[in-house]
Order: sequence, then C-alpha cells, then structure tokens
Amino acid sequence: MSHPPNRPVSGSNPGSTGGGTATGGGGAAGGTGGTGGGGTVGEPFDAALEVAAIYDRLRKLETAAKDTKDRWYNSQLFSSVLSGIILAAFGYFLAGRLEQAAKERELNIQSAKEMQELLVKISTGSRDEAEAAAVSVTTYGRYSVPPLIENLQYGPERALAAERGLQALALTDAKDLCSDLDTVLENRTQRYTAASHAAVIRILGAADCTGALRALRQYADLIKRADSGAQGLTEYQQAVRDATASNVTQAKQDLKNTFRLLHEDYTF
Repeated sequence: MSHPPNRPVSGSNPGSTGGGTATGGGGAAGGTGGTGGGGTVGEPFDAALEVAAIYDRLRKLETAAKDTKDRWYNSQLFSSVLSGIILAAFGYFLAGRLEQAAKERELNIQSAKEMQELLVKISTGSRDEAEAAAVSVTTYGRYSVPPLIENLQYGPERALAAERGLQALALTDAKDLCSDLDTVLENRTQRYTAASHAAVIRILGAADCTGALRALRQYADLIKRADSGAQGLTEYQQAVRDATASNVTQAKQDLKNTFRLLHEDYTF
C-alpha cells in the first residue's frame, strides 16, 4: 500500500516555535533553537565548531607557554652566567672594601704612633717646640682634632700651642674642626674648663664656623646670666669647670669678637 508523503505539521511540537523544515536529506527538524520548552529562538548550536574553537584556544596557550620558556633570558645557561657575574661583582666589591678598611686601620695605627711623639713635644717642649709640634700634628687631618682639643685644658703654653694648631686646621679640615668645636661648646657637664671654652670661641670665629652660631648664642646666653648676678654665675660654674667671674669677662669679650667675625648681631 502506498503512503502519502509526510507533511510538516505546524505547531505539532510545543517546545519549538517556528521550527522550520530541515534542508537536505530530510533529517532532524530545526526546532533545536527552542529553549526551555518554548521561548526565544537562539543561534543554531554546532558541536563540531565549539570543539574546534576550544582546541584552537588550547593550542594557542600551549604555543605561548613554549615561546616564553624558550626565550634566551629564561634559559638555564643564562641564569647560570648571570649568577656567576653577580657573585663575582659582589666578591670584588667586598674585597675592595675589606682592603680599604685594612689600609685605614694600618694608617690609623701608624699615625697614632707618629702623633704620640709630636704630642709629647707639645706637653714637654719649649713654647716654640710645642707650637711647631702642634702645627705638625695637623698634617693628620681630622685625627688631630681631638688630641689638640684635649691640650686646650692644660698649662698656658701647651694650650696656646694647641690653639695655634687648631686654627691651622681651619685651612684644610674646617668641616670636621667646626663640628668638633661645636660639640665642645655645647657641653654642660664640666667636661671642659672655662679657659678651653674661651679658646674654642676664638677658634670658631677665626675658622668662620657659621654652623656653630646656635651653640655660640646659647653659650652667650649662659654668660649673660652669669654676668647678671650670683645665681647666673652659679649656673655657669655648674656647667663649666674652673669657671670664675674673670672667665665671664673673658668669655664676653671673646664672644663679641667672634660674633663680629661671623657677622652675627648679639647684645649682652
């Protein structure tokens, strides 16, 4: 018995809206576009294309990873060479610093021995010998500043020689000289004598130590209070060793002269 050809029946599938007729070969209907049992028509789904797209993305990722790994600066050989260069540079730098430190230490020991002989002359020689030795000590630069400052606290000839030496240092090591003298003048623990403070004030002016103006003004305030009455003098004597009323007069004179040299206004 012959059968009539199949005809598409409109609306026979509730899950497809406007499904359409399959083209070529009478295969499956185009109702795949229906979602959730009836609604909006979407793009046709092609599984083969989706798989091909995923495979293509994976292939690109693998290729990119391989290219990154194969770059010359990521190679094991380059890492080894770079590590060797860094270690060699560090070793050279460290060796240089150690050698420099050893030379400085050797120089300090040698300088201390030579300076010791000159310092003995400052303390035991005649006035001319002491001054000559003090000037010779200055050839050791900043290392000569502390021992010369210490010699300011002794006998008049010894202190005078040390003052000459410190003034000479203003020509070669003014920065270190001014810094150390500023520290001496700021001391209030009777570490230094009034006579040594007066010498420091004179040297600060001769060496043009403008960076010590704050310390000079503070010391001038101390002297002003000492000159105003007994209470101020007591304060001065508690801060500076061997301080007397005559030291107040001397300090005022030295401070006035130093302020003049440094172009600083101060009124007692």
